[in-house]
Amino acid sequence: MGVTVIIRQQTGKHPKRNYGEKMSIFDNVLTGQAHYGSGHEVANIDLIIGPRGSNAELLFAKTLTRNHDGFTSLLALMAPNLPCRPYTVMRNKIAIKHSKQPAIIFGPAQRGIARGVTQCLVDGIIPVEKADDLFIFASVFVHPSAEDYSRIEEFNYQTMQMAIKYAAQGK
Repeated sequence: MGVTVIIRQQTGKHPKRNYGEKMSIFDNVLTGQAHYGSGHEVANIDLIIGPRGSNAELLFAKTLTRNHDGFTSLLALMAPNLPCRPYTVMRNKIAIKHSKQPAIIFGPAQRGIARGVTQCLVDGIIPVEKADDLFIFASVFVHPSAEDYSRIEEFNYQTMQMAIKYAAQGK
């Protein structure tokens, strides 16, 4: 017979917590940052990851629904209509000012980030049982002069994995 306690979270909800269950680092809101690559295709990602009911979920929803001039948010997709899990919203760090930037961000960078999140799930860095209850916000740097789509995707793939690992390790 375990002890069940009601905990008030930031959202005002009262989820039940069973003190017999093992806590996960992903029960908290975490931050991570990573930088990888070279040249104009270099990737830099700052992220926040947290559970349902946390400020990370609120940030996820606000980011996805509040776009403004030059800064667009979108889900990280493995392929059209196939979002990664945990759900990940990304926003560009540099304002979109010319017509080729969206093709760089809404393509290779987006897919690289989704692949990085998925790889962390496959590798066990993110527990599979947490995949549907976590939300990730990623602030993404893509240089406006980047041209090599394969390098953009690969560098964002590597950077996203590193940022999630650093968040999980508290770095």
